[in-house]
Amino acid sequence: MDDKQILTLETRVARSERLTGSQVDNEWVMIDLESGEYYGLNAIASDIWQLLVEPIRVADLCADLLRRYDVDKERCEGEVLVLLRQMQEKRMLRVV
Repeated sequence: MDDKQILTLETRVARSERLTGSQVDNEWVMIDLESGEYYGLNAIASDIWQLLVEPIRVADLCADLLRRYDVDKERCEGEVLVLLRQMQEKRMLRVV
């Protein structure tokens, strides 16, 4: 699939192979092996990153986060889609 497609709750996404990194405390630090850019993810974004190890529907990712955090469904879905779109622009994830 085209990685530039519009992300929705039904889109399946996974981590890009372009990145390598490690977890430091509750956060992830990574480097894009092709561009040399570094990225850091806060604790919640790191939880999302962990869920992207295997392809997952955005709706299922949100459902998992709703079990972990005290947040309403609409806010969770909206903020997750914003984060995933930012990751998509930076080529940190792939659409599968």
